[in-house]
Amino acid sequence: METPRTGQEWLNEHFYLPRGSSQRPGRWTTQPSQVVPVNVIANDVIPEICVQKPSRSGFSKLLIGMNMCFAVHRKRSGAYYGPTDPYVKGIVNKEVNPVFPVMPVVQAVFPEWNKKGNSKNTDSYKDYGGAQWDYLGAATPNNLMALTKQVIFVDEYTRIKQDPGKEGSFRTLVKRRLTGAPFPKLVVGSSPGIQGEDDLEVMMEEMDVRLQMHLPCPFCHQEQTLQWGGPECDFGIYFDNEGSKDERAASTRYECEHCREHIEYKQLKAMELAGRWICDRTGIWTEDGYKFYNDKGQSTKTPRKVGLWINALYSLNLTEGWSELVREWLDIQGDPLALKAFTNTIFAEYWIEPNKHKVDWEILYNRREVWVGQVPREGVYITAGVDTQGHVGNANTRLEARVYAWGAYEECWLIDNWTVIGNLAESAPWDQAIEWLNKTYQNALGFEMPISRVCWDSGGGFSSQVHAACRKGGVKKFLPIRGAPSPNKPIANMPKKRNVKRGTYFFEVGTEDAKDTIYGRYRLNRKRLGEPTPGYIHFPADDGICSEKDCQEFVAEIKIAVYRRNRRVFTWDCPKGKPNEGTDCANYALAALRASKQRFGINLERLSAKQLGTTMPKSRTIKRKKSGAYGGV
Repeated sequence: METPRTGQEWLNEHFYLPRGSSQRPGRWTTQPSQVVPVNVIANDVIPEICVQKPSRSGFSKLLIGMNMCFAVHRKRSGAYYGPTDPYVKGIVNKEVNPVFPVMPVVQAVFPEWNKKGNSKNTDSYKDYGGAQWDYLGAATPNNLMALTKQVIFVDEYTRIKQDPGKEGSFRTLVKRRLTGAPFPKLVVGSSPGIQGEDDLEVMMEEMDVRLQMHLPCPFCHQEQTLQWGGPECDFGIYFDNEGSKDERAASTRYECEHCREHIEYKQLKAMELAGRWICDRTGIWTEDGYKFYNDKGQSTKTPRKVGLWINALYSLNLTEGWSELVREWLDIQGDPLALKAFTNTIFAEYWIEPNKHKVDWEILYNRREVWVGQVPREGVYITAGVDTQGHVGNANTRLEARVYAWGAYEECWLIDNWTVIGNLAESAPWDQAIEWLNKTYQNALGFEMPISRVCWDSGGGFSSQVHAACRKGGVKKFLPIRGAPSPNKPIANMPKKRNVKRGTYFFEVGTEDAKDTIYGRYRLNRKRLGEPTPGYIHFPADDGICSEKDCQEFVAEIKIAVYRRNRRVFTWDCPKGKPNEGTDCANYALAALRASKQRFGINLERLSAKQLGTTMPKSRTIKRKKSGAYGGV
């Protein structure tokens, strides 16, 4: 029996890239930026991996190599999914079949490797002796049925329809194929798509850690992620302003974020060899995909769900180095579709559609509806968001709340809206708010439902009072929060332990991501009456809960470009004079739901199936500017 190997060791020893299917045929050598992805995939302690990548990362070939590793070395059966059957058939004939003649280790367990058409060797099935692998298109509903596997790879995930057979989320369905496996493994990878419409974004949000590769500068040795930068940015990809496109591209170099020294592409490999993958949210990091450490350098438990993000700047396979990316960048200026593709496949970032998030309040108002009961029968969980308005010493201080009932896959209904006006320096308004938040609501099925979780804004100079109210109401139900308007900050990241000083579970809410999610959902079209619409937000035809003023508050903010730390980023902004309490409360109610999922194991789909007596319901579908130029959108 072969000695156990790490993923990197096995690929380097046994995997070959055949001529005709690779620009660099021959024995596989795991590049520095691929070490952690390969070993995370091979790590038996990690059952779920999500990879957000550019198109020039070698990820598909890496999956083929790991397919052979699991089939031959680990003796584990699996399935490879792509968007469609023709796509997967092309992968099998161009990437899978050609490796057999150059891999003796596979031939030894797969006698039929050169007998195409044999029942053990087809375009959709390979029998590797101790392991059987299926190669299937996700668009065919039958391909998701009657399979029991230990490993599932999903390539080009963004291109996969999320409800192919009208039977639920693709991701949920394939995970069921792993039920009972001793070491289940789901690996999902893709270049990203449109922000707010891509399940890859949702899956990344669910990961325990989201790792990015940080590289030390060869001059100052400070770590940084490689970034394209922006037009006003004084670090990142840099090129001359004058000359022909070829001359400008030839001037390309990378400017360090810390010391501003110019880094050449030829220095990249040495930087990557000294790099490590770090989660900016938790501080957890790894150098090899097997040993994980906290921000203090202490060994820590291996996370069960790992997200990996990398862009094309890390690639060591660029023929002309970073200059070829700059030349492509210069060529596409003025072409929005080409810019969109460049953003998705080179930056490996989500594309923000122009004016995508702008929604007229009349649209929300005119789609209001009537449902039976305070909570419709599909509502299985209730959360609330409370906004603290005003400052100490102001006469107009108040507490505003919005209450939402949630169904499967975060379909939700606005069920209540109230305001407590009073002197927040006194106890009466806080007691009244707690009383409101402890009321129950009648479900259409006939039973009463409480508000299960509350996120309460601690801003406005009343932080102490908010924390006191949360302690009084119950620290696991009432969660004091503060908004964190930083891109890519998770909507909710509730701590496992209470704040020692305040005695509450105090955390920050990623308001940028929350608003991206909510505004994106305002644009969803509802399915037929009575049919679930994942992510859809329902508003009641009740002026006491959802008036014209409320609908105006829901869409008060717009997304604008600003510069932070010399980087151009998109952020939400509320025009002066426009109230936006409805938006804030919706953010906090969503954060309360996400905290319930993360820390208390709330599963809306399971609750819904139990309450309605049905099967699992359907799913939803980034100093003064120098003479040169920096990349950026």
